[in-house]
Amino acid sequence: GSYVGDNSAVGGILSELPGVGAMDGFSLQTVEEPYGITVNYDTTHKTWEEDKSQNVMMYNAASLFALVDNVNDVTFILLGDKNETVHFVRSDIEILLDHEWSYYYKDADTWERELYNQLFLESDT
Repeated sequence: GSYVGDNSAVGGILSELPGVGAMDGFSLQTVEEPYGITVNYDTTHKTWEEDKSQNVMMYNAASLFALVDNVNDVTFILLGDKNETVHFVRSDIEILLDHEWSYYYKDADTWERELYNQLFLESDT
C-alpha cells in the first residue's frame, strides 16, 4: 500500500532488502507517469557480492513492484569499477509470476516460495 511519493516508506522498504549495506542513496521520479525509483549501489562496498548482483536486483525490483503500488520503473545504478545501469519495468517482471502483486504481500509463504526463492536464490538473469 505504499506509493512512490512516500520517501520514508520507500526508504524503509529498501532498508530491508538484500544489498542494503552497499546502497548509496535512492531517488524517486514522481513528477509524471511512469513513476520510478532509482537506487544506487556502491559495488566496491565490502558487502556487495558481484556473483549475486543480478539476483539482488531482480528480487529487489520485484519487491518494490509488490510493495509500492504505483511504481512502474525501477533502475539500479551500480557505482564502482563498471558504472552500469540496470532497468526493470513492472510488466517485464509480472510475466514471470504466477499471481497478482497484491497476493504476494498478503501471503508470506507465497512471497518466500515464489519471490524470494525463485527470483533471488534461483535467478540466472
